[in-house]
Amino acid sequence: MIWETTYQLYSSIIPTQGYSRTVFHDLQKNTFVLCPNIYSDSIKNGRFSFSENSHLNEEQISEFVYFLTEENDFAFQTTIPLQFMPMSFEWDSFSIINNMIVEIDKNSNIESLNYYNDILKVEALGVIIKDFCPDKILQLKGDFIRSISVIIQFEISLNELNELISNCFNISNIKIINNLSKDYYNTILANKKTTFTHEKGFKKNQFCPPNIKLFTESQSHHTYFNRKLYINLNGDINNFPDDDNNCGNINDLSKPEDIIEIISSANFQRYWNIHKDKIDICKDCEFRHMCVDSRIPFKRDDNHWYHKEECEYNPYISIWKDDDGYLSLNECGIITNENGFTIDNKKIAKINDVLWGEEEEVV
Repeated sequence: MIWETTYQLYSSIIPTQGYSRTVFHDLQKNTFVLCPNIYSDSIKNGRFSFSENSHLNEEQISEFVYFLTEENDFAFQTTIPLQFMPMSFEWDSFSIINNMIVEIDKNSNIESLNYYNDILKVEALGVIIKDFCPDKILQLKGDFIRSISVIIQFEISLNELNELISNCFNISNIKIINNLSKDYYNTILANKKTTFTHEKGFKKNQFCPPNIKLFTESQSHHTYFNRKLYINLNGDINNFPDDDNNCGNINDLSKPEDIIEIISSANFQRYWNIHKDKIDICKDCEFRHMCVDSRIPFKRDDNHWYHKEECEYNPYISIWKDDDGYLSLNECGIITNENGFTIDNKKIAKINDVLWGEEEEVV
């Protein structure tokens, strides 16, 4: 074995360590692969060198090199590793608001909403419709809009849904949130180009495929609250749906541009910079840079942040809530609340030994 050999990660391959395993983000292909931390610990400054990893035996090194090169094409062999610069993690956006969510009905003033779309340079528009109003949806537009998502919160009929999909060509995807089954709609959804999902309630947590925009934004910002705006049917201005901190009303503005002053306030942006590395549990999760989580973070007296609602993924045992072997945070010896954050590492180690055994393999 040549101990001076170095393998350099491609700049688009970024490892993110969690409590016990690591996500290797492929930001070019928008995919990811998991592996135990014992291997990712070997990566220093985006490089893997034999001579710097005496804690691994020869078999483990060979296995990891195969994982990096042959299996996933994450790295290449080089004798000049210092010549390769890492990717910049800086993030910015030309949009004042990246994501705007609005409620509309048959009586909504779409021309006014379109004006807000332009002055705020909105890229993604989410439209919650309260009744059947395809003519209003068809009027929605904006110079910077890349996608229009429609969320249906009433019991829309098959004929109405068919008309909506067939005639509103500006819709990127449709989400139906009601008590009717998905099978009810399947007869008209076949062969439709519009992306369709059906839920009986909003998902609290969402993991997205890795991408450069999301990954870089997540380094310093909360990927759900950052540059988001919600305007309800009455014109109330909030950062997000379910926000109880009302910041004004569009009907009370002397001119539409005044909304920028509201959005620029510290009160409106109070969650924008609370990224996952600042929040209990999330900071130990390998998926934190591909997570768009709508749970509200709360600040303790010690200036650390926590969630009152538990995520459906437990990063300390690497198991989802609906999977076999799942245990809650409390059952793992982890407590996070307004009083502080404590973790029983010995208890977690025993649980993981029962769940996974002592042998860890690259997965």
